[in-house]
Amino acid sequence: MKKIKNYFKKKKASIVLKTLKKEISKNGQKITEWEVNFFNKNGWQCPNCEKGHLYEGPSGGMSTNIRCRICGQGYNITPILGLENTENIGIDESWIDEQYIRSLKLNKIKNETTRKN
Repeated sequence: MKKIKNYFKKKKASIVLKTLKKEISKNGQKITEWEVNFFNKNGWQCPNCEKGHLYEGPSGGMSTNIRCRICGQGYNITPILGLENTENIGIDESWIDEQYIRSLKLNKIKNETTRKN
């Protein structure tokens, strides 16, 4: 049991070391090691904006598309093959939550009015 605990402690330490440099994949590329570690560390939180939760979208065969409601970033994931084979499928603005967009616009207006005063 101690050997297993030590293994996971070493693995966790290596993840922390690997996450120092943030690298985001581009449209059509496999996700980077940083993004894989981000998924493992933060569950289904979006590595692109680091705020939004990823939601399941269309699926077919063994793969499923997941997208962020905040930034619209999408990924094509095949759970059987592991996170390392996940692809970045780009940003789809139609997925961005309208309420989030409205809140951004309201915050922008509030910031402009406070600057004038």
